Parts: sequence; structure tokens; C-alpha cells
Amino acid sequence: MPVLNILVNNSGANWGATLAEYPDAAFTKVLTLNVQRVFTLTQALLPLVEKGGKRDGCGRIINIGSINGVSVPNLETYAYSASKAALHQLTRHLAAFVDGSVTVNALALGPFRSKMMAATLDAAEKSIAGALPSNRIGTPQDVAAACLWLSSRGGEWVTGTIIPVDGGSLLNGGHKL
Repeated sequence: MPVLNILVNNSGANWGATLAEYPDAAFTKVLTLNVQRVFTLTQALLPLVEKGGKRDGCGRIINIGSINGVSVPNLETYAYSASKAALHQLTRHLAAFVDGSVTVNALALGPFRSKMMAATLDAAEKSIAGALPSNRIGTPQDVAAACLWLSSRGGEWVTGTIIPVDGGSLLNGGHKL
């Protein structure tokens, strides 16, 4: 039987609309992808991750969350922030119930250049970066380094945590970006 040492769940869909116009179908779509599919994939692959944890001492599940699941954004992306808050809670819940050979953590990402953030950053990258204590937008290397740390010996005794990888945006209340 194959083994899986590290599972990184990186589902992300977003929808923006005013409260009055926010479609029910959009809410369902975003929550389904951002939470339910993470759960079902984790459920399906958990036996392989547990086997990797027992064999190699490295069974890791890393969920990619968002600071929008920790603080209120200034955009009307209701389902996105609700789904990422749910993902953070799912992370803690899974950590409490998986085999002890597996750790489960989430990264609460701040603004990163990505396909989903492209239009926002094209319009306001300077002001968003300027509002961050780090004075820059996150890079893929920042996320990779956090995942590598959680996957290494250094992250072996860390489980059930939500780790901000956000350039300090939560220091500004998160919603000011």
C-alpha cells in the first residue's frame, strides 16, 4: 500500500457581492470547495498519511486558510471568510481526533500574489503592501517555507494551530487591507 507523508489542502474559491445581492448558490459553491472538499479529501487520504506518520515519523496535514477567516475583511466576500473560519475550526477538530502520528495545522495567509488575488493586486498592490508592517506582498516562497517548517522535525510537536503567514496584516486588524 502506498504511503503519504504530507497532505497540503489548498482549495480556494471566492465570490464577492453586496449582502443584498449575494446569491445562495455562490455561498454553497464556495463552502463546498473551501471546506467540504478539504474534509472529503482528508478523509480519503488519512489512512495513507497515518501510515506515513507511523513508518517515517512524518504524517502531516497542512490546510491553507486565510486571515479572512480570523478577521473581518473590508470586502463583501461573505462565503470566503466564513469558509476559511470553518477550515480553521476543521483543522483544530481534525487535530484532536487523528492518530497521534499525524499533525494537522493551518496557515492563515495574508495577501499573496495568486490568480485569485491578481485583479485586487493589479488595482491596489502598493497600498495593500504599504499597509503591511512587512511592506510587501507575500511570495510563494513564504508559503513554501512555512509548509517546510511544519513538515520538518521543527513542526513535529505542533498540531491544531492556525499560523498567520501574513506579513503582519493582523496587527492592522486585517480588514484595513
